[in-house]
Amino acid sequence: MNALSALHFPRGLGPASQDSTLATSHWCGDNERAALMSSGILSYAPGAFWLGRDPVSALPCGIQDDRHIVTIAGSRAGKGRSGIIPNLCLYPGSVVCIDPKGENYKRTAARRGHGTASIEGLHQQVRVLAPFNASSVPLEVRATFNPLTLIDPDADDAVEMAGLIADAIVMSGDAKDAHWDESTRGWIEAVCLLVSVHPLLAGKRDLVTVKRLIKGTLRLDPFDDRPPHEQLYESMERMGEMGGDEGNIGEVIAGAAATMREMGKDERGSVLSTVSRNLKFLDSKGIQQSLIGENDWSLDDLKTDPHGFTLYLVLPLRTMATHARWLRMVVSLLVARMEAVDTPPATGHPVLAVLDEANVLGHMRTIEQSAGFMAGYGLKLWTVWQDLSQLKRHYRESWETFLGNAGTLVFFGNTDLTTLDHISKRLGQTEILQTNSNETTSRSTSRRDLSALEKIARAQGRHAVESFLKNFTVESGSIGETLSETHSTARTQTKVRNPLMTADEIALWFARETSLQIVFLAGLRPLALSRTDHDRDPQFAGMVSAIVHKQPEGSTP
Repeated sequence: MNALSALHFPRGLGPASQDSTLATSHWCGDNERAALMSSGILSYAPGAFWLGRDPVSALPCGIQDDRHIVTIAGSRAGKGRSGIIPNLCLYPGSVVCIDPKGENYKRTAARRGHGTASIEGLHQQVRVLAPFNASSVPLEVRATFNPLTLIDPDADDAVEMAGLIADAIVMSGDAKDAHWDESTRGWIEAVCLLVSVHPLLAGKRDLVTVKRLIKGTLRLDPFDDRPPHEQLYESMERMGEMGGDEGNIGEVIAGAAATMREMGKDERGSVLSTVSRNLKFLDSKGIQQSLIGENDWSLDDLKTDPHGFTLYLVLPLRTMATHARWLRMVVSLLVARMEAVDTPPATGHPVLAVLDEANVLGHMRTIEQSAGFMAGYGLKLWTVWQDLSQLKRHYRESWETFLGNAGTLVFFGNTDLTTLDHISKRLGQTEILQTNSNETTSRSTSRRDLSALEKIARAQGRHAVESFLKNFTVESGSIGETLSETHSTARTQTKVRNPLMTADEIALWFARETSLQIVFLAGLRPLALSRTDHDRDPQFAGMVSAIVHKQPEGSTP
């Protein structure tokens, strides 16, 4: 007996059979879902990722999985209302959340923090980074984040941390610009290291100082009359003389200065122009204020605080495109610190990074290179996109790997063909019986001359008077005609492959208005689950804060 035959694969085991199925894809049906719920695989339990509700039993659904999550849903489809806010209300582990409108913070900070008279809190530390509307954030949760504090000159990874900051700041352009991008990264990295170790810059170790040195608006020696860049190059070259543990840092700094000096005037000018473009976001007063000073919290707290730690990154939509570098820095350094802290998360649950509007982050090498390993050091990514084209644009060669590293894929409210076609292909094909009907109708007519007897018989059959008058002479009707007709119907049934759902069917059945979503869980059949709006589902009663919108002066409520 073939040992593999016990596996009952749909085809390809043993002799060929005429009854082999052509395609086997099907939805996870009512009975299958009920079995998964009973076994605990699909049922929601504390610590799980909230998926929604079963469309038949209305029981809550969730998944316990340390793999990443990807949500692809169209604009205004309800990603926050039915996905992000419900999970912020329930997830007991630490969370970092990109919050484009500040709504997630306003609705869930009390729940994730110490609660209110009407909201039971999870008692986590809560911090909010909000460069453009910091005044609206209470002082007790308002925070700043100075990334240069993570560069420890005595640590083995000092150069790597500076490199991560530079890589986050420089958003790559076309492939033809690779030289300028790499040169820009190297220069910013070196100046970050200089600011971190130069004795005259104590108390000014931040990115604002980095920008001012590069642009020549800050002199290391105010009594030196030479052009600012000449002074900077010489100061950096002297760093090569550093000894001890900082010797390697000094070599990197001095090497970058030497490289800049060796460039031709035009090449150096192009590099500095690219540097200036990538540092433009640091001109913003709000960004500057959010990056200076000492932090009263640490990214490590996300992993080490046993009660959990929640960090909201609030950036208005109008500034997302121009100031995405700030978000990229926080995310890149988050990944680095989660790897560096070599202990499991103290809460017992992975740190959940909610990257809403992930498209604005652009291509991030940190995520691309580390996505497959993050789960191993307790970090779980939840990236949220509006369509698949966004993911393909930034991860041209690895977007399928990106999806492959996710244990949960969620789709709803999709309208673009790229996403719809992908969903249809991912759903697979099923086998249906196609009935073909063949109807045949045939008619025939034959004509021939009548014999003499037939002529007389026909004539005698007429009215007697007419027959007498014509004296039995047949003037017409001497031709005989025969008509015949046959009708037949044949029906045949054939097995054919058919998409489980076509693109137009997906757009219709899983539109925003239906409150249904397609969920792909690793190792399971595709699921159709109900989405749960936080303001309509009883699960979230007493968890979500109301947002009071201020009325314009003189208006009537």
